[in-house]
Amino acid sequence: MLAIIAAIENDFEREFITQIYLTYYKKMRAKAFFIIHDESEADEIVQESFVKLIEHVQDLMRIDPIKVPVYVMVTVKNISITH
Repeated sequence: MLAIIAAIENDFEREFITQIYLTYYKKMRAKAFFIIHDESEADEIVQESFVKLIEHVQDLMRIDPIKVPVYVMVTVKNISITH
């Protein structure tokens, strides 16, 4: 996972995503596991979620900081359901 984050060229975006990773990783993984009941699939979903978050990092950085956890968790939920 850290390789994905390390690949972000913009320092501000990389730091922003790193903070999301450090803050929400366990909650994201728990949410994915709650939906799909498979440890390895939950890890894949979290990775896929971070790819999506990185793709939309500019939008994520512009929204109200109070809404960031909701955005992150809805992303995980939607990818879990789709998976």
